[in-house]
Amino acid sequence: MVGAAISIALCIMLSGVMLALWWPHDTAQSLAQQQDRLLTGLAMTAALIVTGMSLLWRAAMLLNREHAVRREGEAALFETSALLRAVSDNTPDGIFIRDREGRFILANPALAAVLGKNVQEIVGRTAADVLADPDDAAMVLASDCAVMQAGRALGVEESLHLAAGVRTFYSTKAPWLGYRGELLGVVGISTDITERKRIEDALRAHEIQLEAVVASRTAEVRELIGHLESTREEEKRAIARELHDELGSALTALSMHLSLLFQQIAPERHPDERIVQINSLLASIVTTTRRIQQGLRPDKLDVFGIKIAIAEQVQEFADYAGVSCKISIPDEEVLYGAAIDIALFRMVQEALNNIAKHAKASNVAVILDDTDEAIDLTIRDDGVGLPDNCAGMLHTHGLRGMRERAAYLGGSVSFSSTPGGGTTIRVHVPKPPAGAPCEPASQQAGAAVAAATAPASSGLAAAPAVAIRLAQSVT
Repeated sequence: MVGAAISIALCIMLSGVMLALWWPHDTAQSLAQQQDRLLTGLAMTAALIVTGMSLLWRAAMLLNREHAVRREGEAALFETSALLRAVSDNTPDGIFIRDREGRFILANPALAAVLGKNVQEIVGRTAADVLADPDDAAMVLASDCAVMQAGRALGVEESLHLAAGVRTFYSTKAPWLGYRGELLGVVGISTDITERKRIEDALRAHEIQLEAVVASRTAEVRELIGHLESTREEEKRAIARELHDELGSALTALSMHLSLLFQQIAPERHPDERIVQINSLLASIVTTTRRIQQGLRPDKLDVFGIKIAIAEQVQEFADYAGVSCKISIPDEEVLYGAAIDIALFRMVQEALNNIAKHAKASNVAVILDDTDEAIDLTIRDDGVGLPDNCAGMLHTHGLRGMRERAAYLGGSVSFSSTPGGGTTIRVHVPKPPAGAPCEPASQQAGAAVAAATAPASSGLAAAPAVAIRLAQSVT
């Protein structure tokens, strides 16, 4: 713009001069007329010169202003460059710019120190020239190409083999664009995270070790719980056997002696009311003893196995709770072993007790499925179900005991419920390996079979016949 103004001014001034020099004059005119025409031409030339000088002045002012603006821009650019240079030279992270061919356009001192070179040895050279390991150079080039293809900033983690050893860097790379938007290369900053990675690896190794210790301790605690549970079951079995053998025999002998005594009393001296009371008291003692014995250890579990034991437990629950119960058990004989049998029976007991206390159910279904690899036990009711905030209820001692029993056998327990839609408890227990000992519970309790089939009081000796009738009704 300034150059155009100067050109116009010069043209105007030159035109005035030419006009003054070549102003036409006629010799035929009078001297006065020629003088007037000359004065007119000089006036026009002066006007043109003044106009040109004005334009030159304006052009000079514009030129001066443009020069000032340019100097201000150069100063600002210098300040910005100095600021960027100060940041680049003093940052602890490596900063670099590479063109599309992979040549370094810029590298700060931090990057040069990491690579073991000076800045002049890096600028103008490629990663393959700077890095000793060709695989590292190929990795860097591949990440540069990925950033340029993506057209956006990407974060990459790169491990480089340097003179100081293997160092890991987290680099943030972005496309380098020109002022027209053309792709010029890649600009990035790399942070050395070797120490952080070492700490993370150490923490991860410590976490794995801690998890292994926790798993080991959990297994030990679970094994201890299983051992205590087995010990408690054995103690219950021993107490139940003592009740059956000692107290049952004593009650049987007492019943026989009383019968003989009553026979020896003369008919006219029979105290009928006292005899009825004694027989009633004896029957109550027998019933209580039987109930305590069954609570400690159901003899049908040892004598007839898990199928009959669960079936009778469900029948007893239906009788005293007034709930309609359905049971589905395998038709074939199942032999799981004493540990699995008692665990399944106790879990059925606990589930039925919870239904009686909390569910308000009308129908209950107990399903025992036997597959090739596992045993699945399902207890389902149509009661009120568990509330939405039932997390605390699932950690009660009874339900936790079910989980521990299943976990001790390598299985699991799951609960599903909806408010008003009932509750379903599913127990999954894997079967022991084929070569593992699996002695039937009936063979483990031969003494209990003999004691149960031996003559005893009427209340204690009726169990086998009841179980057989129940088994016939179920099957």
